[in-house]
Amino acid sequence: MAQFMGTMFQENLCITAYICTSTQYIRTMITDNSSMPFGKYQGQKMANVPPEYLLWIFENNKCTPDVAKYIVENMDVLKAEINLKNKVKSELK
Repeated sequence: MAQFMGTMFQENLCITAYICTSTQYIRTMITDNSSMPFGKYQGQKMANVPPEYLLWIFENNKCTPDVAKYIVENMDVLKAEINLKNKVKSELK
């Protein structure tokens, strides 16, 4: 088992999603402009989904493999956004 972001994952966890269409597999890729496929922010662009929500669904294993891949690829940006929000909140107090 490997530990990542305080959550345990099997080392062989595949975070690339595939959609089966007849006998072909098409790799899906989520980008900032893709729509959130489920949950409270379903239909909103991924770039507009709050980073706290994305980290929460990731850490609690509530996301699909394609969303998990997007989160992993953008982890530094998501954490930076959260840190910036927290800094601004603390300065306003």
